[in-house]
Amino acid sequence: MAPRLRPLATLFALYASLPGATQAGEGAPVLASVKLLERGEGADLICPQGSSVPRKPTPAPSATPRPTPAPPQALEIPDPDETRELLRQLARPEIRQSAGLAESSPPPPLPPGSLFASPPAGQPLRVAIWGDSHLAAGFFTEEIVRQLQLSPAQVESSWIPAQMNRPGVRLPVRKTCVGPGWRYEPAYARADAASAPGPGLVNLLAEEAGAQLAWDLRSSGSPASVQLLYQQTPEPIQISLQLDGGPEQSLTLRGQPGPARLEISADGPIRTLQLRLQEGRLRMHGLALPPRPDARLHLDVFGYPGATVAGWKNADPAYLARWFADQPPYQLVILEFGTNEGNLKPFDPQAYRQTLTQALRRLRTLFPDAACVLMAPGDRGVLLPRRPKTASTNPANPVSPSLTERQQAMLTYTRIHQHIGQIQQDVARDYQCRSWSALDALGGPGSAYRDAHATPPLMARDLIHFTVAGYQAWGRAVVGWGWRR
Repeated sequence: MAPRLRPLATLFALYASLPGATQAGEGAPVLASVKLLERGEGADLICPQGSSVPRKPTPAPSATPRPTPAPPQALEIPDPDETRELLRQLARPEIRQSAGLAESSPPPPLPPGSLFASPPAGQPLRVAIWGDSHLAAGFFTEEIVRQLQLSPAQVESSWIPAQMNRPGVRLPVRKTCVGPGWRYEPAYARADAASAPGPGLVNLLAEEAGAQLAWDLRSSGSPASVQLLYQQTPEPIQISLQLDGGPEQSLTLRGQPGPARLEISADGPIRTLQLRLQEGRLRMHGLALPPRPDARLHLDVFGYPGATVAGWKNADPAYLARWFADQPPYQLVILEFGTNEGNLKPFDPQAYRQTLTQALRRLRTLFPDAACVLMAPGDRGVLLPRRPKTASTNPANPVSPSLTERQQAMLTYTRIHQHIGQIQQDVARDYQCRSWSALDALGGPGSAYRDAHATPPLMARDLIHFTVAGYQAWGRAVVGWGWRR
C-alpha cells in the first residue's frame, strides 16, 4: 500500500534569491523555506527496507564448468626479524641513496599560533579538511579535538555531506539511511558530479521514484531547522518529508536550475528527518546545520574512501563557491590526499604535479586568505609471501652491502609516497601553503612494518591504513607541529 501523503500545511514559496544569487558563483544558492507542522513522537530511526550501500550485481553462474584455479599464495606482513633487518639497512645513508630514498626528517616546527590559532574575538576557529579514507572515519580529527582540550559541545560542523552510509565514513550524526535507488557521485571520478559538486565533492543521485534518505540528528544537537542542499533541475522535483516519524508531507521543488537549498524548520528540535523522492531527478549534496553560539571550534570534515585531489581540479569552481558564499571564512583549510594517487600504476610524477597545481589554484580561488596545509600520506608497506625460515638473518650479523630484491619490494610505496610529499612541498610554496608529511612525521621509511608490529599496533594489517591508535598518533603529531598553547 502506498504511504498516505499530506500536503504541507505551511509552504513559504519564497525562492527568494539572496543578494547576487541569480547566477552561479555570484552568491549563496537560491533558498526556499518550509515549516513542517506535523510530526511524530521522535522514535528511533528505522532505515527503509533494503537500505544498503550500492553493490555490483552478482554475475549469473556459468553453464560451462570452469577449471578450479590454483589457490593464490598467502601474503602476510613481513615478520619482526625481517622488519628489523630492513630498518638496520635504512639507517645507513648510502643504502637509502641506493634505494632511491631521500633523507627523511620530521617537519620543522611552525611559529607559535600559525596552525589552530586563536580565532577572532567572539568567534569559533573555522577549519575545513578534505581527504580520503585516512580522514573519513574521524579518528584523526577526534584526536585533534582531544589535544585542543575541547568538549564535544564546543565543536560543531556546518554540513552533513552526501558521504553518508559509505563504508569507512563516520559523520556528525547518530544515524543515516540510504535506501535503494541512490548512487554516489565523487567529483574526482565523475564529470557529472564535478560539474555540480556539493561542499564535500561527493553527491548522491536518485532517478527512481521511492528512493529514500533519512537522518537521525540527535547527536547534532537536534536543531530546530536544517537546510537540504540539492541541484534544482529545469523540471520540478516532487519529494515527501517526514519529521520525527510523523506523516509524510509532500511538496514540489521548482525554481531556477542550479544549486539550491530548502530550509526545513519545525516548532521544536528536529530529531529525525526522512526524505522520499516521488518524481523527478534529485542530486543531493547533503544537509547544512545551523551554527551553535557556544562553539569554539568549527570543524568541517569531508573524507571519502578512494578520493584523490583530482576532485578539486575537476570541480566547477563557480558551483562549488556558492555553498560557501554566505559562510564566515575558514581560517584554516587542509587537503589530505596522496595515498590513492600513489596506488596508480605506474605513478606519473609530472601528471600528479599538474593535477595538484590545478587543484590548489581552485582552492585558492575559493579560500584566498585561509591558512593552507597539504598533508602527504604516511608510509605504506607491501604484503609478501612468507619468507623461508632459513632466509632469516641473525640480528647480530652485520648488514649486507645492499638491499635484497625482497627488501626493495618492501619499499615500493615508500618511494612513491616520499615523492608525493616532495611534490606537495614544491607546489605548496607557490600557493602560500605549508606541507606536512605523515611519512616523515611518523617514523620515516620502513615505519609501516615497525608500526604493524608495535604494541598496540599503529598500522592496520593491510599496511595501508592506520589503526585507531595510529590515527591518534597522527593527530597528536599534527597538533604538536602546528599548535602552541
